Amino acid sequence: AQVMNPSVPSKNFTQAMNSAHEGARPTNNLQDVWVWNGRPDWDQAFKMMKDMAVDPDIGVFFCGAAVIGADLITMCQKYTTKGVTFSLHKENF
Repeated sequence: AQVMNPSVPSKNFTQAMNSAHEGARPTNNLQDVWVWNGRPDWDQAFKMMKDMAVDPDIGVFFCGAAVIGADLITMCQKYTTKGVTFSLHKENF
């Protein structure tokens, strides 16, 4: 059986996303879906989204463990400024 693990560590988030925008073919994405190995580096992700924001309202959608949701609430508050607003939308089962 083949084990499927993403080959790109989450600490290389910004580097991988930027190289994809420059035409490189990363191994950890399919169209708009990205898969990372390890816990996300939320600061990198939120900073990049804030810097690239075209619209001042950014929705963060999440379904998963409550502890991760709490981290995302903190990140949304941390990166919300007068120019950009992050809003968390979560699904509970």
